[in-house]
Amino acid sequence: MSGQITQQKWKFMIENGFVSKETHEYFCRYQKGFHQNWAGKEFKCSLKTYPLISVIIPTYNRLGMLKKAVQSVINQKYPTIEIIVINDCSSDGTFEYLESLKQQISNLVIIHNTSNLNAGKNRQLGYLQSSGKYIVFLDDDDFYTDVNFFRKVAFSFEENDDLSFVAANSLIQKQNELFISENRVFGRISNVEYLNKFQSEIQKPNSTFSAVFDKHKLESAEFSSMTMMNDVAIYLRALLTGDAYLIRDVCGVYLIHGQNISFSIKPDFLIQNMQEKLWVYNQTEKWGICLRYDWLKRHFRNSLKYFILSSKPSVNQIIVVYRWIWNNTKSYRILMLLSILKYTLIRLKGELSS
Repeated sequence: MSGQITQQKWKFMIENGFVSKETHEYFCRYQKGFHQNWAGKEFKCSLKTYPLISVIIPTYNRLGMLKKAVQSVINQKYPTIEIIVINDCSSDGTFEYLESLKQQISNLVIIHNTSNLNAGKNRQLGYLQSSGKYIVFLDDDDFYTDVNFFRKVAFSFEENDDLSFVAANSLIQKQNELFISENRVFGRISNVEYLNKFQSEIQKPNSTFSAVFDKHKLESAEFSSMTMMNDVAIYLRALLTGDAYLIRDVCGVYLIHGQNISFSIKPDFLIQNMQEKLWVYNQTEKWGICLRYDWLKRHFRNSLKYFILSSKPSVNQIIVVYRWIWNNTKSYRILMLLSILKYTLIRLKGELSS
């Protein structure tokens, strides 16, 4: 859930230790009228061990953003980090920058693709190369402001058994405006409850950079063979095998700009997304998870709504998607057709009135 940030709310978050000094300093650069001094609490909990965290960063022609993302990982006050960058045939100096990093970062893995792949396949390449106990999927246009984020997450894993992931809040930046993406539920959430309430009563964390995943749990959910590694699919698979733990701390910044992948999706991407949801639905019995009777219908409908209203597909593209629905989900053929007609009419009405 995202929203405006009031001075009262920000002060409350600082006083309760949910905002680091570095996050507050970044915040004050963009929010006019916010000039209060930081009077928060430094994170001082000590860890018994520091398990390796692998940070996977796919990138394509966003050198400036990539530098900021990588530096925010280097700034973490956590001693054991592996950084894996997948260069998807960039032509903007990314190759040279990454090669220069070899002299600065000891635990660095660089993959230079020979052909252009999609973000999901790049994440899979990075995942297959990872050595960490914990995994982070960091997009090249996101970055951390809380230098203790990894320590906080490791502490949560240390204090709680059987977690698939630990996730935090984040800021959303659109040009010079900042909003907060805030979870409404905190602490431990059972995987059964989260799956049933996913994207309704309980929203997914913002993107994937705000979460750290247990690799063993991901392996149990067959991540090695997974190619559709977008944020929804990652969270759904992770929740098959363990609980979630949500903390109130603000970990970093999610940028909204003209190149965000999620704002324009193609039919093949949507179909893969729906295939993932169908796969998760079919796996729940194996894991002893009881889902609501309308779970799959609701998630398919949400996918169609986003596709039609946000991506504005052509008639032929909609037909491609519906053909997949017809061939793979006999129970929902008519319901999904009605949903397509509904959202198409809403879109046309909006276009006529604008």
